[in-house]
Amino acid sequence: MRSIFFALLLLVAPAFAEETPERIRYRWELAAATWSQDGNTITAIVPSGTALTVTVDTVAPEPPPVVNWCAALGPDRAAKIREIWRAHAALLDAGQFSSVGIYWRVVDEQLALVPLEQFDAIAAVGAMRKRLEAAIGRDDKPLDVALRGDLVATLGDLAAECSCDPNAPPPPDPNAPTPDPVIVPGERVIVLVAESENSPFAALVNDLRTGAAGSYLNTHGHRFYLVDPDSRTADGAPDPVLEWVGSTDSPRLYLLEPKDKRPIAWREISSDETADDVLEFIKAHGG
Repeated sequence: MRSIFFALLLLVAPAFAEETPERIRYRWELAAATWSQDGNTITAIVPSGTALTVTVDTVAPEPPPVVNWCAALGPDRAAKIREIWRAHAALLDAGQFSSVGIYWRVVDEQLALVPLEQFDAIAAVGAMRKRLEAAIGRDDKPLDVALRGDLVATLGDLAAECSCDPNAPPPPDPNAPTPDPVIVPGERVIVLVAESENSPFAALVNDLRTGAAGSYLNTHGHRFYLVDPDSRTADGAPDPVLEWVGSTDSPRLYLLEPKDKRPIAWREISSDETADDVLEFIKAHGG
C-alpha cells in the first residue's frame, strides 16, 4: 500500500513544470515501478502489482544516451556515485554478492543515500540502473562468472563516465573501428606445422632453405622451422616449437617474434603454394 501511495504521490507532485513521458517514467522508477508506453499512454506497475496509467498530450522521443554524467549529477553526487560503482567492482572481484537479488538490494540501499532532487539527476541514475539491468537482469539468480564479468565491465564504464575531471579522456566508443595493428619490421621466426615424413611440402621446404628464398631469409635474420604436429622431445614432451605456436593444427604457417616467440600472424597453407607465396606473407608482416 505504501508503494502505491508513493507512486501516486510522485505522479501528482508538482516537482516539474512540464510533464513529459520521460519525466513521468523516471519518477515512477523512483517508486521502484516498471513501466511501458503505448502511444500517449504510459502504464506503471508498482511492486504490489497494481497498474497505474496516465495519458499525456505529447509523446516525447527517448532521451539520447549520456556519455558523462557530471553535468546531470553535479560534481559531488557524481563523485559519490562513482565511488559506489568502484567499490562494487572491487567487491565483485573479491567474490562478494552471491546473487543478482542481493546485488540489487545493495544498489537500492546505497543509491537511496544520495540526494536526487533535480530531474536531471533522477534521470541520470535511472539510466544507470538500466545499464546495470542490461548487464545482469532483474531476476534473482546466482551471480555466475559470466554475469559477474559483465557487471564489473559495466561498473567500470559507469565509474569512468561519472568523472568530473575536464581533462579525463572520454570513454572508448564501442562502435569505433579497431585500428590496424602496428607492424614493426624486423627478424621473424617462421614455423611451418606440417607432416614431415613424405610431406607434400617437401619442395616448398627445400626452396625456403636454399636458393633465392633461403638467401632472403638468411640475409634478413629470419629462422625457419618445419615441425611435425606429433613431434615430441626425447623424453616424450611436446616439441618446444609447437609450444611457441600453441597449436598442433596443420598445415599452418606462423610468424613469431624472435625474442619472446609472440605470434605475429598465422594462416592455413596448402601444398601447392610456392616459396614466393610464403615470402609475400612474411614481407606483408614486417619480415
